[in-house]
Amino acid sequence: MIGADGKPNLIYLSEHDGAIDTLEDGGLVYLIRRDVSTGEFGMVIIYPAAGTAETYNVLRLANGKRQVVWTQNKAHVGPGKRLSSAKVFTADCD
Repeated sequence: MIGADGKPNLIYLSEHDGAIDTLEDGGLVYLIRRDVSTGEFGMVIIYPAAGTAETYNVLRLANGKRQVVWTQNKAHVGPGKRLSSAKVFTADCD
C-alpha cells in the first residue's frame, strides 16, 4: 500500500497479466483514509488516459474479517465512445 518512497500504491494480481503496479500502469493513487488500529483504509485511483476512476475501501467487519468494496467508473466506453459504465465489487480478504 505504501511504497518505499512513502507514496501510496496498489499492486494487484491479474488473472491474465500477473502482478500489476498501479503507478507503473499510469494510475494516480490517493490514500483517502487509513486506520492502523483496525487495518481499514480507502484509496482513490485515477487513470487519466483511460478516463477511469476506482475506489478501494477495506473494512473490518463485526466478525473480525476484512472485506474490500471496489468501485469502477469509466467514461466513454463501447462503440462510438458514447457510453459510460459503473461497477461495484466486493470480496472477502481473509
